[in-house]
Amino acid sequence: MKSFQHLIVIIALVFGAFSCKKDHNCECTLDGETVTTVYKELSSSEAESQCASQNTSYESSGGSCSLN
Repeated sequence: MKSFQHLIVIIALVFGAFSCKKDHNCECTLDGETVTTVYKELSSSEAESQCASQNTSYESSGGSCSLN
């Protein structure tokens, strides 16, 4: 019975660690102006990917973006 309880705790921790979604801010700067895009309910890797795509667009105009 004790090992079953440990298994339940481990499963709960795994789901909690991998399903953490929260809001992330992608700050983009171009010509001294900063624009912040808020990505709601995304995992860190999803937000990084979105901000990197946005950074590609800004870099072509001389700007940059970073995830905060």
